[in-house]
Amino acid sequence: MDEKIGLHSFMNGFSRIDSLLMGLSKIERRIEQDTEIVEDIEEYLGDYHKVNDLPTLHLSVITPDTENRKTESKAISYPHIRCVAVYDIQGKKNRLSVFVGRLDEFQEGINSPLVLTISREKVFNHLIKTFPNSYSNDDSDKVKKTKTIFMLHYQHVDNVNVTIGKYKKELELKIARKVGTHQQINVIQNELLLPQINLTSVFPDVSKIQDTNHTISIPHLRCMVTYNIAGTKKRLNIYIGRLEDFPFGVDDEKAITIAREKTFIHLQKNFPSLYC
Repeated sequence: MDEKIGLHSFMNGFSRIDSLLMGLSKIERRIEQDTEIVEDIEEYLGDYHKVNDLPTLHLSVITPDTENRKTESKAISYPHIRCVAVYDIQGKKNRLSVFVGRLDEFQEGINSPLVLTISREKVFNHLIKTFPNSYSNDDSDKVKKTKTIFMLHYQHVDNVNVTIGKYKKELELKIARKVGTHQQINVIQNELLLPQINLTSVFPDVSKIQDTNHTISIPHLRCMVTYNIAGTKKRLNIYIGRLEDFPFGVDDEKAITIAREKTFIHLQKNFPSLYC
């Protein structure tokens, strides 16, 4: 380190971190709120699938390994898109695998809107065969689930997923800000060799104190300082003052200032080449 760390820089470093922590607290609250919103919407979507007997669809690109395949094999040998439909309808659970088409048939690959349309149509045709008393291709049927209604339900699912996507993008931005703030804090702590300082309220049990002359017997504030500086790891306790002198306890600004100043004095004595 070219220059020694003075008291002003030391205290200013903590002030900068305090400001960053305030902003971080707001970001974390918003992340928590947005996460709860996403979870609630996803839970609603899960219930919507169950209530309307909508299979959940999982799309994937399959690239077969043809190198070790036997020549007489009838398995699909070219890259293609597959849809796995999972449902639990009328007590019948199934995991249905549906061939959607060759990968090169879809300009946007797995993200092509046509992929979803084909997948849903093929799944619906399967449901008609499996549950003929519940599904129908006749849109005039008022009793059974028709293809039009089936597709409208999925359109609602798409709209809800768009909303979820927006929230998740916002979450990503907020999480990135959170990470960036932590990085800023770490830079300040490392540059100014700032230790961890934690204030606590202490209420001594007088009945267990044997040496009242050398033991603090009154309620007081104490700070625990933890640092790893110049290869020296240490944890020490520093007396701040009588608890009654700090109306806001561990959050009292005066107590926090005293704790930081006393910590600096300790570091200055123990590391004179780093602190001045």
